[in-house]
Amino acid sequence: MKSAENLKAAPGVAVAAVALLVAGGGIALGGIPSEDGTITTCYTKSGGSLRVIDAEGGQACGKNETQLTWDKVGQPGPVGPEGPQGEQGPQGEQGPAGPVGPEGPQGAEGPQGPQGEQGPAGGISGREVVSSDLLTITPGFAGRGRVSCPDGKVAVGGGPYGYDTGSTLVVSTAPSTEFETDWVVTMRNTSSDQSVWYIVRAVCVDG
Repeated sequence: MKSAENLKAAPGVAVAAVALLVAGGGIALGGIPSEDGTITTCYTKSGGSLRVIDAEGGQACGKNETQLTWDKVGQPGPVGPEGPQGEQGPQGEQGPAGPVGPEGPQGAEGPQGPQGEQGPAGGISGREVVSSDLLTITPGFAGRGRVSCPDGKVAVGGGPYGYDTGSTLVVSTAPSTEFETDWVVTMRNTSSDQSVWYIVRAVCVDG
């Protein structure tokens, strides 16, 4: 006695055979084909009969029958030719901003720019030195000398000039606290019997 065999037939033959059996025998199709698409039949070699069974429902071929199975789904066909390119779809929404990238290398030094316009004159202008008349201090006394700058100018520096340093003491030399145009020097004659002579000079600039 031969055991049951699982054979696969061409899809067209399987469909035609099953259709013939169902139409002629009135078989219940509750579990045919099975969930995986397999069709199970029993073939009798002596008479050449073929019948469909519900294998998942518990039916089985007899001892004088050979079990045959077919797949309901045929073999996949060849890949078809590539279709034409479809139309371009609408532009999508703008995505979120990406993270800040690393700092790039320093660029090359650019060319020198054009020279700018000349600015207004700065600093001191109209410098002029003025001197007082010859002044005298009697022995043992102090004296104050003053010199004035011309109109429109102010005194920015000055002092005594031409005196005997051995018998004369400079008490103060400074701009006037009353007039910014004047420079004032206070001197003391330390000699007991000789007078001293001196002049006051001032440096004047445009005010």
